[in-house]
Amino acid sequence: MRSFSAAATKNGAGRGGGCRIRKTSTKADEKTTTKRRRAVVARKTPLARVRSLRGWCAAADTGNANDGDNDEEQKPEKRRRKAYIDGANVCWAYCAALRASNNALAKIPISTALDVVCQYFREVEEFEEVVVFAPKNYAKGKLNGLCDGGSLRLLHPEKVQYLGDNEWQNVYLQQMEEDGVLKLIDRQNDSRGRSADDLAILDEAFKHSINERHNTVVVVSNDKYEGHCPSSANGNKKAFRDWLKRVRKGYEFDVAKLDIATVEKEEWPKFGALNGNIAPPDGFDEWVEDEHAFGSSRPWSKETTWTERKFFSKKKKKRRRGGVGGSRVVVPQIMNEDEKVFAFWNLPLGALNVNFTLK
Repeated sequence: MRSFSAAATKNGAGRGGGCRIRKTSTKADEKTTTKRRRAVVARKTPLARVRSLRGWCAAADTGNANDGDNDEEQKPEKRRRKAYIDGANVCWAYCAALRASNNALAKIPISTALDVVCQYFREVEEFEEVVVFAPKNYAKGKLNGLCDGGSLRLLHPEKVQYLGDNEWQNVYLQQMEEDGVLKLIDRQNDSRGRSADDLAILDEAFKHSINERHNTVVVVSNDKYEGHCPSSANGNKKAFRDWLKRVRKGYEFDVAKLDIATVEKEEWPKFGALNGNIAPPDGFDEWVEDEHAFGSSRPWSKETTWTERKFFSKKKKKRRRGGVGGSRVVVPQIMNEDEKVFAFWNLPLGALNVNFTLK
């Protein structure tokens, strides 16, 4: 009976018209006959076969009533690739590249880096979705921890606004959040603490990889996330580390040196809240640091102080092991009335020749 059913399935009908099912047939025979009937129906209905393929709508529009053997092979649908950007890591790396190439004064996270990276993944890599993760205090909080902020003398006057009561906001990052490109993570009120934004990136990217069952995720960061394991990994550290080795991509900013002698002083980028760049709040004739920009949004960091002559940190330098002794001397940049400072960190995208490459 099984061989007969197989022959019927192959030729479309049994020998001598043996398509009837006897009442004495077993359950196995009934199951085989049911499969044969489905196969016959599938052959008589070409659309049933077409719908089982990806892109069946395009095949149906052609009106072809044959079995589809002469149709061009349908290519599988391209999976949506998604890039997860470590915003804090990228902003600080861009600042370091500026300092290395142009001896830039500021040592703050710079949001221009996000423009460079997002543009790279959308236009060069052609990713369908790019999501940036950053600490909440980068977009709103005290000036010391704000992206493009830092201090009253360094802030970007076109991106930073004063809200009152010693609170500031980065309007550019706020707009990115409203557009759905940026996700802000509250480090201070999150139980995961300082690593909250890192774990949020890894958790969402790992979940997306599991749901897609395909390697369509890229995590962009120079941080190797040592010791991190998101909750979505369910404690399986080995599987998570193997996954992270595949999806994490390091990167590099290559910033060309700019000859500021070729830039007219009237076109130099503005920086700081002083000199009328940002009007002081009501009731004040000028900005006062102890009133408008005191404290830090980063309670775990060492206090950094600005003077008219240099930046210096209260954190002491450690001695190098095996060395002669002492620490490396850093020559501070001078800022005074006679020698103006060129604000490389506030230059718009395109003003500098910046190359972004994945490692």
